[in-house]
Amino acid sequence: MKSKVGGSTYCKQNLESELQDLKEVGYDFAELDLGLPFEPNETFELELKRLKNIIPILVGHLPEIDFKIEEIERCKKFIKILSDQNVNLFVIHLFSRNLSTKDNFDLKIRALKELTDFAKNENSEIVVENTEEYTEILKKVFDSVPEMKYPIEAEPRGISIK
Repeated sequence: MKSKVGGSTYCKQNLESELQDLKEVGYDFAELDLGLPFEPNETFELELKRLKNIIPILVGHLPEIDFKIEEIERCKKFIKILSDQNVNLFVIHLFSRNLSTKDNFDLKIRALKELTDFAKNENSEIVVENTEEYTEILKKVFDSVPEMKYPIEAEPRGISIK
């Protein structure tokens, strides 16, 4: 099996030009940054359908969240839209701007289980990346949500999947 390398888009830039740039540089696939200003709505879905032929989009990078109910629901909408377009791998950060993992472990685990179960029902997977947590916390996360995986980060703006 030949290795493939993907590059990430940046949500604050024009998506079409970001995908064109990744293709021109020689990446095999794109990781789609789903942060603001993107919203999981019909406009986004139509744009995704229009642009997905530029370069394969294989990964959706879920927005950084503070694990609030409305943020979890927003992530689910992204998972649904992208899974319907055969994007079946999603990355999420365990850390968040306003909630330490150590002090909010149970909240984060419940949310990760909910997202992982939702993704599984959509024939998709969720992986954790870019963690700031100690190894002991990561082990507890993976013991608590065994369906989750951890990707190898090759560079700050891209991941490598074999």
